Amino acid sequence: YLMAQVQDLARADARYNAKLIRFLAFHLTPYVAQGRFKTKREYVHHLNQLEIRTLRGEKVRSQEEAAIANYLAINGVEYAYEAYYKRETATALHSQYRPDFYLPEEDLYLEHFAIDEHGKTPPFIDQQQYSEGIKWKRDLHNQYGTRLIETYSHEFRDGSVFEALETRLRDAGVTLNPISLAELLAQTADQKADAHPFAKLVGNFVNLLKSSAKDWASLRGAARVAEDGGRSLAFLDLVEPVFTRYNATMRAQNEVDFNDMINEAARALDAGQYRSPYLYILVDEFQDISLSRANMLRALLRSRPEAGVFCVGDDWQAIFRFTGSDISLTSAFDQQFGQARTVALDLTFRFNDKISAFASAFVMKNEAQVKKTIRTLTRAEGPAVTLVQHGKDSNEAAIETCLAAIGARAEAGATVYMLGRYGFNQPKLFSEFQRRHPKLRLEYHTAHGSKGKEADYALVLDVSEGKHGFPSLMDDDPLLSLVLPTREAFPHAEERRLFYVAVTRARHHTYILAPIHAPSVFVREMLEKQGTDYEFEHLVTAQASKDLAASAPCPTCDGRLLPRASKGGEPYYQCTSQPYCEERANVCETCRRAPMVRQQQGHRCADAACGAQAQTCPRCGIGQLTLRSGRKGAFWGCSNYQRGLCGYTQNGAASR
Repeated sequence: YLMAQVQDLARADARYNAKLIRFLAFHLTPYVAQGRFKTKREYVHHLNQLEIRTLRGEKVRSQEEAAIANYLAINGVEYAYEAYYKRETATALHSQYRPDFYLPEEDLYLEHFAIDEHGKTPPFIDQQQYSEGIKWKRDLHNQYGTRLIETYSHEFRDGSVFEALETRLRDAGVTLNPISLAELLAQTADQKADAHPFAKLVGNFVNLLKSSAKDWASLRGAARVAEDGGRSLAFLDLVEPVFTRYNATMRAQNEVDFNDMINEAARALDAGQYRSPYLYILVDEFQDISLSRANMLRALLRSRPEAGVFCVGDDWQAIFRFTGSDISLTSAFDQQFGQARTVALDLTFRFNDKISAFASAFVMKNEAQVKKTIRTLTRAEGPAVTLVQHGKDSNEAAIETCLAAIGARAEAGATVYMLGRYGFNQPKLFSEFQRRHPKLRLEYHTAHGSKGKEADYALVLDVSEGKHGFPSLMDDDPLLSLVLPTREAFPHAEERRLFYVAVTRARHHTYILAPIHAPSVFVREMLEKQGTDYEFEHLVTAQASKDLAASAPCPTCDGRLLPRASKGGEPYYQCTSQPYCEERANVCETCRRAPMVRQQQGHRCADAACGAQAQTCPRCGIGQLTLRSGRKGAFWGCSNYQRGLCGYTQNGAASR
C-alpha cells in the first residue's frame, strides 16, 4: 500500500520522482567510506552486515561500486560487472584481467580505484601493491588500445563522483537515457512490490514514527546532524509526503490504525475527554512496551491519581526493539513512573536448574541487565545444554543425531521445538524428521515466535556467523534510529536476550547447533568460557572434524579458508567472506591436504602434523614465494600473481 502511495506521488510530481530515483540508486543502503576502517577485518565485517547488491541484484565488492552500477542502470547504460577483458592477459605473473565494468555498446571499460586525491589507499590496503595494480591496468589498456575511464573514492567523499562520471561518459560518446521509475522497479521484478527494500523501510519508519510519538521538527533536527552524507534528510523528504497522504486517506475513510488508537486515547485522557474508572491497572509483558503505550499508561494514571499500576515484565526477554519497544522503560522504571516496589518472581517451572544456570550466566554478561537469581522446581543430573558443531553441509545429519538422542531418553509424545533465527532456517527435511521419529512431536518456530511457549526439548539451529546468523548481523537501517529507542551500548544486547529466550524454551535439554567453519560470536564465547562460566556438553560430529582439518581461520577477517577448485580443476582455498575478503591460500605442496596460511612470520601449513613453511613475499607481505618455471628457468614468484596483485619474482637459485 505505501509503495503504491510512493509511486502515485512520483507520477504526480517530477521533483519527487527525481528524488526517489536518486535515493533508490545511491542511498538505499547506508554508505560508510572505506577510509574510516583501520583494518580489513573491520571493513569485511561491515560489508557482511550489508551484503551489498546493486539495483539489478548483483553482489559487488563495495558500496562505491554498487553506486556506480546503479548510476549506469538509472541512466540506461548497459554494463557487465567484472566481465573478462576481451584480450588474453593471463601470464606467469597475472591472471586474466577482469575490469570493474564493461560497457559493451560503447566498447568502453570503467575502473573504480579506492584512492584519495593524493593517490593514497585506505589504511587496510597495501599502498605499493595497489599502485602497481593501477599502473598495470592502465598500461594494459594502452598496449591494446582499449578505452578506459576511471572514478575514485575521493569523488564519493566530496560528492562530485556522479557529475564527474557523467562528464567522462559523455566525453567517451556514451548517451545517457534516464529511465523511468517504473523501468527502475521492473529491474527488480524478482522482488514483490511490497517486499521492495524501500517499501519495507518506509513501512517500518511510518509505524515506528507513530509508536515513538516524535514530530517532524525533531526528526529533521536529528537528520541535519547525522553524518550520513545527507541520506537522512533525503529520506525524510520522501517519506513525509507519504505519511501526510496516508493519514489524510485514513481520515477521509474514517479509519485509524493501531498506533493512532493508542495516541488518540492518550490525547483524549490528557484533554479531559475521558476519566479512567480503574483503580488498579495491570500491564503484562511490560518489557515489550513502547513509548506511545507508556504515554497512554501515564495518561491513565494522571486521569485518576489515586490509581495504582502493577507491571509484570522481564528485561531478560526484551526482544522487540525493532517494533518500538524500549527496554529503558523497564530497567529504569522508577525514573519513568515514580517510586515503585519490586517483587521478584524468581521461581520457574519452565526449565531445570542446569538450563537456568547456563542461560542466566549468558544473559548477565551484559551488566546493564537487571541482576537476578532464578530458582527452579526441577534439577537435572549433568549438563542440560549440548553444543553440537557440525560440518559445512551436514546440518541435517546433526539434527538427526540430536533427535535420535532425544528419542532414546524421551517418553512417547515428547515435544521438540526446532528454533531458528528466521523462518527460512526451518530444515528442508522437517517432514521427513517427523516421519522418522513418530514418537516425538516436532514443531518449528522462529526464536521470536517461540517466546511464551515451552517444549520438552529444544534445538537451536544455525547458530552461525553472518548477516543471517545468530546473532544476526542484519542491523536495523540507521534511518530507523531516528524513530527507534536509543541503541544499547553492549554488543548484540538484544540478540543475546533472544538467544536466552531460545535456550530456555526446553524443560529438559537444549541442543545448540553450529557449523564448525563459521561459529557465531556466541558459540566462540561459549567455547572460551566452558568450564568456568558455562557448563555444557560439547559434541563435534565426524564431518565437522573432517571439515575443520580441511580448513583454517582466515588471517584477514573472521571467515575461514575452505577448499575450492579453479575452472581448470586446480585446488586452492578461499575465504568464506568473499567477495569482500579476497584472501586465498595455496594447497600445501608438502602434504597436499591443507592450506598454507599467512602468518606474521611466513606461511605455515594449517595441518600441524605437516608443519611445512614458506617465505612470505617481501613486497606485498601477503603472498608466499613458490617455485615456478619460466622461459629462463626456475624462479621464485609471489603466489598473488595468480590474482594479478603482485608481480614479485627472484632468481630460482636465490635463498628463500
